[in-house]
Amino acid sequence: MGIFMASSPRDHDGHTLLQLDGNPVDKGLSGAPILDLETQRVVGIVTAFQRDLEASVPQAVIDYFTLVLASSIYPEGFPQKFKLVYVPESKQLVLEY
Repeated sequence: MGIFMASSPRDHDGHTLLQLDGNPVDKGLSGAPILDLETQRVVGIVTAFQRDLEASVPQAVIDYFTLVLASSIYPEGFPQKFKLVYVPESKQLVLEY
C-alpha cells in the first residue's frame, strides 16, 4: 500500500477518472479502493491490473493465476508449489505442480 497523489478528476465516457502519480501501483492492488484521505471516502478502485489481464499481457496473466492458486484451498497432501508459463501466441497457460 502507499500514498499517491491524484490529478484533477476528468470525465471519460460517463466515468470520472483519476490519474495516480508517484510510485507505480502494484498490480496486486487491482480492485483495491482508492480513498480520499480528507473525507475517508472511497473515490475509486485500481483497474490497471484488470485492463492488462483482459489484454492478455503475459505478466498479468501469470500474476492473476498465481494469486488464484496461492489463495486456493487444497486437499491435505496436495502439492502447493507450482510453476506457471503463459504462451501468448496460443493463449495457453501451462501449470506444473
